[in-house]
Amino acid sequence: MSYAGANKPLAPIDDPYQMFNKLYGRAKDRENLKSVLDDLKDDLNRVGGAVSAADKRLLEEHAAFVREMEKDLKEQAAAAATPCRN
Repeated sequence: MSYAGANKPLAPIDDPYQMFNKLYGRAKDRENLKSVLDDLKDDLNRVGGAVSAADKRLLEEHAAFVREMEKDLKEQAAAAATPCRN
């Protein structure tokens, strides 16, 4: 649960498109933003150098999973934007 302040809970966002727009919607030029991981690249590299090889592998696996989800979401958005032909 997230809070905006004392006794001010925020409603959860379970729609990935809505969350992406909230985090990155107008803050960046969408054409320049390839991945939500772009902003985290330096942090992931720094943390990857400070953890064990097994933990570094887990970080890399999670990053690959996020990239795959982004790819799937883009494909779904493109398919949804394509008009149906009868």
